[in-house]
Amino acid sequence: MIIKGFPLIKFQTANRIKDLQDGLMYMNSLEWYRKDESKNSNNVVGDSFEGMFHINEANFVLSDTGESFKITNQLMMTSAANDYVYCMFGINPYGNSFTFTEEQKEIIKTFGDTALLILDRDEFFKRIRNAALEENYEIYGGFVHYYDEAKDSVDLSLSLLSGIQNIAFWKRKAYAYQQEFRFLIHMPNGEKDHLELKIGDIHDISKVYKTSDILNSKVTKM
Repeated sequence: MIIKGFPLIKFQTANRIKDLQDGLMYMNSLEWYRKDESKNSNNVVGDSFEGMFHINEANFVLSDTGESFKITNQLMMTSAANDYVYCMFGINPYGNSFTFTEEQKEIIKTFGDTALLILDRDEFFKRIRNAALEENYEIYGGFVHYYDEAKDSVDLSLSLLSGIQNIAFWKRKAYAYQQEFRFLIHMPNGEKDHLELKIGDIHDISKVYKTSDILNSKVTKM
């Protein structure tokens, strides 16, 4: 199969994949992912760090009183904490070839038995962007960066200078096997646990496979 742009893949149940091909993107809130790990002990899909700024060790000084105190291994709420995300598996656009690791095969197969391969990345992006603009949503997209939570990341902190929503594109290194590309709708006052974005039928730019077939495939750059 020849595709345009770097490969994007959604692994899920057959029903959810059908919904996506029919044009429905079901986006969970970052809060939903936090609760999924903290309440359900699900550290594969769930992530209690989502939308939060992690501080490994720092000293804070209150400007009005001069009082100082130390913070160690704490999570701080951000204005992106209630944003909505849609997560996909993305393959490095700069690599010449790619095969799934054994770790990826073992974990990703639990996401669902069906996979949707996007055949035209740019057209897919266009339809998502147009749908978001019609709803007056603020939308972003990009690969997730992975960091060591045992150390304070300078790169993570610097990325926030261009927008607090960037916090949603950083995850702990334990999740690196997911190679995640995500779409983010920035909605600081979001109250629902999910958001449905109607992007229109995408049968013409996607193809359905069994998860097992995709996981055992090889991607080669043309």
